[in-house]
Amino acid sequence: LSLWIPAGIALVLSMPGPWLMQLAPDLIATLLLLLRFSLGRALALALLPVLLAGQVAGLRLADRLTPASAAQDRVLIMSICGFPSARGRITRFSARPHDASLPQRISVSWFDAPPGLRAGSVWRLRLRLRAARRLHGSGADRERGDFLRGIGAGASVRRSLLNGRLPDLRSRCALDGLRADSAARIGEVLGERRSTPWVQALALAVRNDLSDRDWQLLRATGTTHLVAISGLHIGLVAGLAAGLGRGLGLAIAWLPRAPPPRSLSALIAASAALAYSAMAGFATPTLRALTMLCLAILLLALRREVRPWRLLAVTLVCVLLAQPPSLLAAGFWLSFLAVAALMLPTTAVAIPVAAWRRTWSAQWRICLCLAPLGLFLFDAVSLSAPVVNLLAIPFFAFLVVPAVLAGGLLALVGPGQWLLALAADVLDIAIAGLERFALVPGLLWQPLVTSAALVAAGVAAVFLAWPRPAPRLAVAVLLLVPLVAGPPDSRAMLRVQVVDVGQGLAVLVRTRNRALLYDTGPSWSGGGSAARSRLLPLLHDLGLPRVDRILVSHSDSDHAGGAAVLSAAYPRARLYSPQPLGDVAT
Repeated sequence: LSLWIPAGIALVLSMPGPWLMQLAPDLIATLLLLLRFSLGRALALALLPVLLAGQVAGLRLADRLTPASAAQDRVLIMSICGFPSARGRITRFSARPHDASLPQRISVSWFDAPPGLRAGSVWRLRLRLRAARRLHGSGADRERGDFLRGIGAGASVRRSLLNGRLPDLRSRCALDGLRADSAARIGEVLGERRSTPWVQALALAVRNDLSDRDWQLLRATGTTHLVAISGLHIGLVAGLAAGLGRGLGLAIAWLPRAPPPRSLSALIAASAALAYSAMAGFATPTLRALTMLCLAILLLALRREVRPWRLLAVTLVCVLLAQPPSLLAAGFWLSFLAVAALMLPTTAVAIPVAAWRRTWSAQWRICLCLAPLGLFLFDAVSLSAPVVNLLAIPFFAFLVVPAVLAGGLLALVGPGQWLLALAADVLDIAIAGLERFALVPGLLWQPLVTSAALVAAGVAAVFLAWPRPAPRLAVAVLLLVPLVAGPPDSRAMLRVQVVDVGQGLAVLVRTRNRALLYDTGPSWSGGGSAARSRLLPLLHDLGLPRVDRILVSHSDSDHAGGAAVLSAAYPRARLYSPQPLGDVAT
């Protein structure tokens, strides 16, 4: 059942939304009736979760902006639900309109946004609404990202005297406002220092202030998971709460109807983990850790023993029932695959080994199993990840994260500034260490791979990570040959590809040994460009080591907007233009 439900949800998510919305309610009602009969009970229990997930997906697909409402200016009252992210002069955030006729969430971009824009606040804005659109080809799939976040439309803020904050109205995103207040308090205590966004990310999963430099550092060292609220954070919070709960239970044990200390400890631990998960935004890794913790507490209360693999399978089903679209998220697969890799040694015969060898074994198994998935999702894998994580995980687990959580809590409820500052100092040391590893050249591997090579590499990774001696090492090595060798060289003499860059033009012309770009796509106010989001991912996916010529037809921003980005990425490429490109015309 744990295999059928994810497969069924994946099949349902690939189907069109209107079909699901028309048939799913009737099928669900039929299956509920079958629950009364023993012969149909198994079928109903197998299909109900899949159809419920389909109904959720269908409702989310239906909650989109209609064509009649697009390209119109409207004055709306909105609650800001996502943390605003500023890149250059453009600030982007998600908001919930107070108008029930519109999608529940809208992605908003604001050029030269005023100060004071924060999550949880209510604003009146004049917006130009637009429907979501997907650009075909390589690069980020914005339409899928909008679906995962429940965003049904986009909008840009227009200049108007009506734009302003409405402090007297009640926000529809009060929890995000509480998270924003907590993050702001941490920022006030630490001030402008390198580790401040890291502390906010570790304490509250507020990652909007992490710079591109920070993300590049985390990707280069394979430590992106360190800023995700997952089992480490949830376990520390639950453990501390359990200790306090047990102490409280022992202190009140003399009362006539006092609960047993063990039960009180479990209840307080689960409640604290739930509250902290809510403050962290209920991301997929957080929800996975919370679900596993609550199931473990329940099993301990019932005095039941369950194998770890079954616990992980039940957790997977629960997460998919709570958030069916999360099956499409990278965090879902990374989180569950990492836990599964940790559980692999439990299937072998236990042999006494040193603690450092167990730690190293667990670390390289995780990196080995996640490497093919990382290549598929991000087109790159860090070769230094096993060594870096072997040092970084204990450092974060025993020093950084406990100090951040304790200091953040004390800073919010009392005088804990010194502990939070100490945590930031320790984190500065960790960041400096990661930067030293990132300076080593060639540790970020970005090969050109095919789907068949990735599948073969995934099977080889499981073979190598499996604790039993069979299958042999030679089989895994043979399966890794297509990944290392790369795809066969194309014999085509000439290929011309018109790249979908939205408004504008970009044409890639390739021969067997040469590559030329005709026009570079548009750029936008604030520093964004199609060259960064579309062309560079495409060139990497095609495995082009260089671009020989960049030909710009004229200096209009729809054609020359990405010239600077491409010239920086390919410094040896010769740039041709009939006009100087110092000031790209808009």
